[in-house]
Amino acid sequence: MTKKQKIITAIAISVLLLGFIVVKAVSKPKKMLPPSPVPKKKGKIIVDETEIINEEDYFAEEDFYPIKRGSENDFVIEIQKALNDGGATNSCFSIGKPLTEDGKYGCNTETAVEYFLGKKTIDNKGDYQDLLEIIYAY
Repeated sequence: MTKKQKIITAIAISVLLLGFIVVKAVSKPKKMLPPSPVPKKKGKIIVDETEIINEEDYFAEEDFYPIKRGSENDFVIEIQKALNDGGATNSCFSIGKPLTEDGKYGCNTETAVEYFLGKKTIDNKGDYQDLLEIIYAY
C-alpha cells in the first residue's frame, strides 16, 4: 500500500467515525413507555401516550387475572409488548425472534414472564406492576 493510499484510507476511516459519532449524538434515545392501559370489558379505550388515567378505572382484577398459559385477550398483547420492550425473545421454538404480540399466553410469553418476574403467572395487579417496574428499570 502506497503512502497516498494509506492517507486516503485514514481520512475515510476518520470521516466514517466522525459521522457515526455525530449520528449517535444527534439521535434521540428510544422512548421507553409502559404499555397502554387496558379497559374493563365494557369500557372503551381513549388513551393518549401523554394522558395519565386513573389506573383503578382500567385494571379490574376480576376481569384480567390470573394471567397464565392459555389466557387469550387484549391484556396479554399489552404484556407481550412490554416484554418485547424489555428484550424478550421466543425461547421455545424460534430463538432470537421477538415475542409474537398475538394475545395468546403460551410457552414463549410464559418463559419471558418467568425470566423477568421469577414465576410463570401474573396473579394480580401487583404482579403486573412489578413486571413493568422490572422491565422499564433497564
